[in-house]
Amino acid sequence: MEALLSHSFDYLASTSPQKIRKGLRQVEGLLAQICLSRASTKADRRQSMLALGTSPSPPSAKQLCNLKDDPAFREFFKLQQGFQWNIAMRLISCLERLMGRGSNGTNDLLIISTLDLIQGTLLLHPPSRELFAREIYMNVRSSAFCYGCFHTNSRLGRSSSTS
Repeated sequence: MEALLSHSFDYLASTSPQKIRKGLRQVEGLLAQICLSRASTKADRRQSMLALGTSPSPPSAKQLCNLKDDPAFREFFKLQQGFQWNIAMRLISCLERLMGRGSNGTNDLLIISTLDLIQGTLLLHPPSRELFAREIYMNVRSSAFCYGCFHTNSRLGRSSSTS
């Protein structure tokens, strides 16, 4: 997990939109692996394939209360306790850099993806919410909200003062 996070963080720190997108996708994949479960044994997989025909069933979402028993989630949670592997911190830094760039379609999509992943990370690791207790990170969050409101309204042909 550390190797995947290391590569993801390298991509998130890049100036290239393609590399940032790749880093965001890697983080999203990691979170998806933690949140989604598959049939664990061959017999379970075979049984689910028989029940649904020939195609395997899509992964089902794990209940949040059951995640604590999942070894991958426990490893994820343990890594998030330290600053070196904390995904929320890296995503906030990436968001700050993205917001400092000009507005274009690609950058806007990266900002939205980053905000989605921050939300998912904070849902899985509530202690990371304390990052927003610090004024600097709360300002980033507020700026992202204002950024989103302004750009949504400008696309709709309204000024930001009418919302």
